[in-house]
Amino acid sequence: MFDGIQKLLDVFELQPSIKDSAGARRIQHTNGHIVFDSVEFSYSSRPRPILKDLSFEVHPGTTVAIVGHSGSGKSTIFKILDRVFPFQSGRILIDGIDLEHIQLNSLRRAITFAPAGIQTFDDLSISENLKCGGEFSSEEIEKACRNAEVHDIISKLPEGYESHVRPEELSDGEKQRIGIARAFLHREKTLLMDEPTSFLDAETQNSILKKFAELGGTTLITANRISTAKAADIIFVLKYGRVVERGAHNELMEQNGVYHKLYNYEVNEMN
Repeated sequence: MFDGIQKLLDVFELQPSIKDSAGARRIQHTNGHIVFDSVEFSYSSRPRPILKDLSFEVHPGTTVAIVGHSGSGKSTIFKILDRVFPFQSGRILIDGIDLEHIQLNSLRRAITFAPAGIQTFDDLSISENLKCGGEFSSEEIEKACRNAEVHDIISKLPEGYESHVRPEELSDGEKQRIGIARAFLHREKTLLMDEPTSFLDAETQNSILKKFAELGGTTLITANRISTAKAADIIFVLKYGRVVERGAHNELMEQNGVYHKLYNYEVNEMN
């Protein structure tokens, strides 16, 4: 017991690896203009770079999908954008401001990040899990859940939105929809979604992504399933930490390259 308490105290004493630089700027929101300029990143435990000379530009108001084989660096891009990890070289700009010159707290408030692993807490109600400390009306919460197509599921619980549900009582798909509803609720003009629809059927997935697009703003999605990426305005194809192809679905299919192979492999797996 005491060992557990000491470990918890040790965690509290840890200092964050990334701190605000001198003169870091506070931002209120973002327009969603993102530039990666020759970015390189590697984990300390792995000498080979995960991202190498990575360059791309995301224009405001677009929906962008990032695809590639497992280990190509898709999720790492989001962790760097959210400043979970520092990158070693290159430059990242948010609305023309160097990422390293933006105050951490304001950056994380201005960008909504929906990670792949949805965390729910059984000591909080569904409503509290969705709000995550924010102030939202019951109407706003219900609208977000309807958009995520989880309202009907929550309504059938004994106490509806005030129900306390243990994570193991929810299916992966239900937890994912609750995470997506949370993203709808907290959405800013820039939204990062890491594998948002991996446990959803194609029809539900496409319906939810369409609703996100209708809200405007810039949305970046990492996707292992090519069907998730098809509706994006532009798709970036990663291989060995670089963008090797870019374009809309039909354009990439015509190139008969990496994306074409990924798409055909998925189709064959489904048949």
